[in-house]
Amino acid sequence: MPSRSQQLFAVIFCLALAFPAAAEVLGVGPGKLYATPCAAVAAAADGDIIEIDAAGNYAGDVCVIRPNNLKLRGVGGRAKIDAAGQNAQGKAIWVINGNHTIVENIEFDNAKVPDNNGAGIRVNQAGLTLTVRNCVFRNNEMGILTGNSGGELLVEYSEFVGSGNSRGLAHNIYVGHIDKFIFQYNYSHDSVVGHTVKSRAAENYILYNWISTAESTGSYEIDLPNGGRSYVVGNVIVQGPRSENPSILSYLAEGRDPKNPSVELHVINNTFVNKGSQNAKFVRVVGDPSPPPVVLNNLFVGGGTPVSPATGRIEGNLATLSPGFVDIGAGDYHLRGDSPAVDQGVEVSGDVVPAYHYVLSECGEGRAMLEGPDIGAFEFGGRMAPNADAPPRCWEAFAAPGMVVANAASGATRTFAAGSIISLYGEGLADAEAMAGEIPLPRELAGVSVVSGGVRLPLFYAGPRQINAQLPPEAPGGVARLTCLRHNLEQQVAFLEVAATAPGIFLYPGTDRAVALHQNYRLNSAENPAAPGSVVLLYLTGQGPTENPVPAGEAARADPLSPITLPAGASVGGQPAVVQFLGLAPGMVGVAQANIYVPALAPGPHAVVITVGGAASNAATIFVGE
Repeated sequence: MPSRSQQLFAVIFCLALAFPAAAEVLGVGPGKLYATPCAAVAAAADGDIIEIDAAGNYAGDVCVIRPNNLKLRGVGGRAKIDAAGQNAQGKAIWVINGNHTIVENIEFDNAKVPDNNGAGIRVNQAGLTLTVRNCVFRNNEMGILTGNSGGELLVEYSEFVGSGNSRGLAHNIYVGHIDKFIFQYNYSHDSVVGHTVKSRAAENYILYNWISTAESTGSYEIDLPNGGRSYVVGNVIVQGPRSENPSILSYLAEGRDPKNPSVELHVINNTFVNKGSQNAKFVRVVGDPSPPPVVLNNLFVGGGTPVSPATGRIEGNLATLSPGFVDIGAGDYHLRGDSPAVDQGVEVSGDVVPAYHYVLSECGEGRAMLEGPDIGAFEFGGRMAPNADAPPRCWEAFAAPGMVVANAASGATRTFAAGSIISLYGEGLADAEAMAGEIPLPRELAGVSVVSGGVRLPLFYAGPRQINAQLPPEAPGGVARLTCLRHNLEQQVAFLEVAATAPGIFLYPGTDRAVALHQNYRLNSAENPAAPGSVVLLYLTGQGPTENPVPAGEAARADPLSPITLPAGASVGGQPAVVQFLGLAPGMVGVAQANIYVPALAPGPHAVVITVGGAASNAATIFVGE
């Protein structure tokens, strides 16, 4: 029988297995323990984190990365590693031999090797999983190069530029026969002779990128030479005037391969722009794949053949020389409201519905359908907030919106509840003034609409400096984007946080005095105060969800009433006050009514605060008498 000490040791050993040691953070850079990333890599264990100070000089620091579950990330900006004539194993700046590696916020430059395949990152072992996020690959022979024996690669929010060489066998990114390749929210451009994106993976997800040869001599924008189950969705794909291959997206050019059992191709809601050969083939499919290709809602701009051969499900596409872009000369391919691509697409179902937009540079945002589906990579009026997992720089780009949004009752500018009445302030919001003259409220006034989540908001008023609107009662929580549509353009923008509840009591302009009534509907005032024990009616917006919900822009009903569903409370003069009723005010749009008993208080002005679901309103003054 084991001794007590042996038993204790066994318990401690089992606990150590169940709760492994926390990851160690290894600092790299000036004043840190490690002078270079590769010095930290040599000391790292499985699961560690290496933080690389962007202020350091790491030129020529190349190595093989062997630990598993290692995270390497730049801090204080993008850490830059210039190959400076060096390489690891004759292959790359970093050669990845560990599994589940994550690389974030790092720039890899000028990788060159004797066999002309020098990569910023080379995945060397079979079956590895690698994630690359928010990185830059500049002027390498290959940005990223993988092997041919399984594994997965996720690349997002990154830039690839200037890779390749005169031999034409090197590319901005070259993915071998791995199991899955996901390439999203990236900017791959200006490859040298080679392709901007090339993949032999069994599954390819090329989603919401900007892919362009621009002014370079690059060849195919996208090359999938051995097929694979491939989804090309929501990309802007531009062939420049110097491209050395007139085809833009090429599929199965080198024939089928046993490692790619599927030859299923979906090309959905991309914007193709051809600035090169008038004999271009925008989508070129070689052979006779089964099932046949699915090509839906793509916008083909410029000369050439949209799909060659024209077999498969080819629907909802538009080939035109006049696409109705905001500014085709400046490369702004967002649609105008009068574009022939607006609302002309076909419905797309399943796992290929476009849900995001690419945003310059290397960012993503949600995509919502405003009315019918639009053709191309951008939905007019359907722009939403940046992706929640986007790098901070993607959010910083939206830090200075064109409009300021406030709760129309309290003036608060932080959070808003679904169904609230909001005021938007800015310059040049509309050409003239107009007020809603009927209920349900209109969705356009003075030639202006406000859109959120693909929905035009009901409008109370529109003028050059202010718009009053109602958020949809069904608006989801989180960050919402508001876009002002005017003159067929998506113009000023604002972002706001939608919470479960954010009550604001209506005030008389320029005062803290509540808009309050007595039970006889006379106005509460210093001359007409409320007696203790009586009921005062206050009006607010942002009360949150209700029973018997009322559609946006419509007036609340008296039968049935729409009381709130979250707990409510109130105080008057700092004392608790009983809430007799809190719900939508009958006959009004977006306005709630709170009936509150006045507690025993000394005569004079007193502040009222209403709480709903734990969120407190602004303080609003009412008058109490004897």
